[in-house]
Amino acid sequence: MYEATVEADFSASHVLEGYDGPCGKLHGHNYRVQATIEGEKLDSLGMVLDLRILKRALASAIAPLDHTHLNDCPDFADTPPSAENVARYVFEKVSAALAEMRQETRSCPTVSLREVRVAESNHAWVTYRP
Repeated sequence: MYEATVEADFSASHVLEGYDGPCGKLHGHNYRVQATIEGEKLDSLGMVLDLRILKRALASAIAPLDHTHLNDCPDFADTPPSAENVARYVFEKVSAALAEMRQETRSCPTVSLREVRVAESNHAWVTYRP
């Protein structure tokens, strides 16, 4: 099994309503996001996937979140914008973008998105892996 990971950043604010602590107040983060794909086969160039495809998929997933207040984003209208829920949101968006890009390029049909990791700081990560 092969794995490949790309990383991107975005900045956003949020409030975890009802949380008894600092995160219950308006604050922001410079989020770091990693998306990891896996596949059993390499293409004719020896790659599990052209990483430009994965980078574009991740960039398209986080672009709507960059420099926003996450509580105001429609995708978080009924969901608290915790790091865990941001990771799930990004996973779903990257997975859909990868499926679309693979169909357009007809490359690496056996590749799947394994997990998305999100950090709100340099010291703590959350991982979403369905």
